[in-house]
Amino acid sequence: GLFNTDSSNVEYLLRGTIGTFGIGDRHYVKVYDEAGNLLFYKDSVNLLYSSGADSYVSSIVPIRNTDAGAKLFLMEDGFVLGSATQVYSLPGSLECLSCITQNGISGLNNVGADAGFLSTAPNPASNFTRINFRLPDGSQKGNMVIYSMEGRELKRYPVDKSSEYLTLSVMDLASGTYFYSLEVEGKSPTARRMIVIR
Repeated sequence: GLFNTDSSNVEYLLRGTIGTFGIGDRHYVKVYDEAGNLLFYKDSVNLLYSSGADSYVSSIVPIRNTDAGAKLFLMEDGFVLGSATQVYSLPGSLECLSCITQNGISGLNNVGADAGFLSTAPNPASNFTRINFRLPDGSQKGNMVIYSMEGRELKRYPVDKSSEYLTLSVMDLASGTYFYSLEVEGKSPTARRMIVIR
């Protein structure tokens, strides 16, 4: 519900580069819903993002809530950070700022400290995806479970404290929307959507 008001249909933002990753490259930003409808397209722009201890500015994120609603900040190609910024108003609102990372926006639901951490990238995925997780404090092992939209369990993978990610092949899954959940001690405190595209 960030780029439109349909909260039942997941949206995803793609940032792409046309060129050889050098001077003169063109960038673009596209937003689709999970049905494949193009909601937004802008050429020759990049996501406005900056963070880090050495940055001369405070952390800047490409989508943020303001007193005037949620805004998308895009920087025109060929300009330095902070100049020639395009600002777009979004109909929805961002549920949590901590969900934004330099790799994108993931998990737009707040997760309690006891629920662990859960995200995946790329999402949507066509071949493989990496599910990042953190077991809740005091837990040593659990299971990563993949479900269909109807709630049918499709795959189950044991996980433990020795790793904080699971690389998952989605090549055997049909295009569509799935859920993945970190199950600990028989409980699944949170689930996230994962989209498979071909």
